[in-house]
Amino acid sequence: MSLTENFDKYNKANAPQKKDAETTDSENDIELYSLTGHVRNLDFVQPDGEREFFNYALITRCKISSDKSSIFLNYSTGHEVTIKGRNLEILYDQLFGQLPKSITAIDRRYEATKDGVEPVIFEIAINKI
Repeated sequence: MSLTENFDKYNKANAPQKKDAETTDSENDIELYSLTGHVRNLDFVQPDGEREFFNYALITRCKISSDKSSIFLNYSTGHEVTIKGRNLEILYDQLFGQLPKSITAIDRRYEATKDGVEPVIFEIAINKI
């Protein structure tokens, strides 16, 4: 076996494995896509475990409040998703890039356990308008 073949074999064995949707940020419960793809969904997880997802292609509008405590998503299905929390500007930028795979709201009593600069989601309201 040549030196080149040994080198290629070594690199292949030690290359990091990329798996889609395995990037998570446990500090703020926002799971991100790790690879680009064609179909992307956004899963909203309530503190009680209830989940609902929408396709990114259906978002017609995304707005953040001036105090960075609310994000409003409008969908072509007639649904409006309101996300309330603190430090949501980072999440807004991630939504702009279609990076979040899931967003999980936490019970407000656990707010003190979260870092002061990371987004913290207290409430996710999904309404048909």
